[in-house]
Amino acid sequence: MIAAVLGVLKAGGAYLPLEPTLPADRVAGMLDDAACSLVLSAPDTERWALPDGVRLVELTDAQSTGPDHDPEPAAGPDNTAYIIFTSGSTGKPKGVAVTHRPVHNLLDWCYRTFAFGPDDVVLCVTSLGFDLSVFDIFGLLGCGGGVYIADAVQQRDPQLLLDILLTEPITFWDSVPTTLNQVASLLTEDGGYEGADDLRLVYLSGDYTPLSLPDEVRRVFTGAEIVSLGGATEATVWSNYFRVREIDPSWRSIPYGRPIDNARYYVLDENMEPCPVGVEGDLYIGGDCLCVGYVNRPELTAETLRPRPVQHARGRQAVPHRRPRQLLPGRQHLLPRPRRQPGQAARVPRRARRDRAHPGPPPGRPPGHRDRP
Repeated sequence: MIAAVLGVLKAGGAYLPLEPTLPADRVAGMLDDAACSLVLSAPDTERWALPDGVRLVELTDAQSTGPDHDPEPAAGPDNTAYIIFTSGSTGKPKGVAVTHRPVHNLLDWCYRTFAFGPDDVVLCVTSLGFDLSVFDIFGLLGCGGGVYIADAVQQRDPQLLLDILLTEPITFWDSVPTTLNQVASLLTEDGGYEGADDLRLVYLSGDYTPLSLPDEVRRVFTGAEIVSLGGATEATVWSNYFRVREIDPSWRSIPYGRPIDNARYYVLDENMEPCPVGVEGDLYIGGDCLCVGYVNRPELTAETLRPRPVQHARGRQAVPHRRPRQLLPGRQHLLPRPRRQPGQAARVPRRARRDRAHPGPPPGRPPGHRDRP
């Protein structure tokens, strides 16, 4: 499927991942919302009856009719690269359309900040329908690195994943914390594992990271740097990061981090004004990391991606995302999500509070930071 994704993008199209386990009616809705006309599938994949007007092509039947040399790119920075649908846990699933520009911004930041290169290999433990796969595929292949794809059996078995980490030259791990936590539970306290020297970098995102997990991993994989990342699907995989070093005993959770290149965070009150120190507010994400909107949902796109809610801010800002508590400029701790009452409309908010003990500018870029052109 990676080859199929690369071929779709090379031809100037956008890809939409479809999990074979999804109900047929949901797949039909996704295809309709995205105006999809072609489905690529492996021959041994369980599939659904496709709606009229959608053509099925099995990958074994696909043959090139073009030249043998590398064709020129058919898409530009502002063409859609992919559409990934949200889970739909708070209502109808939404198809988030992301262009090439914010993906390049993310890749460039990762390359510069964490020195990815041809010697890196990621153990890919997420499906194509989860946006962590965006960096696993394009980030690693784009810098000449490798991708080890864990199959369905390996993804469900922490022992098999640990075996891969110890027997293959895996330098990079990228998953939700629960997946790595299951692997870490198998590690013994005395360490001493052969093959534990290759892993140099761990990305954890998508949920809270247990405070004990970083040290449990580093006890065995002593050369691994742990990085906690966050954001939203609408902000192209990750829009903030935090290097996890020594765990502060006063923390209730791993800090939410600071924005990546060309992403901006604003903590605003109900009047769209920056919150004073110590006051909770909504965290708005802005900058070049944002998606173009939701496919076939213009009203929701207009509501979610608002133009410049902050005076003197550039570009668009997304609606509030989640609830962090501000500790230092550019660093937050997440607070619990507010409970919704039955029948209350779902939103995407995050709440934030700036700590009185650490005065500084509203969260956005760290002091002195300049966006790259």
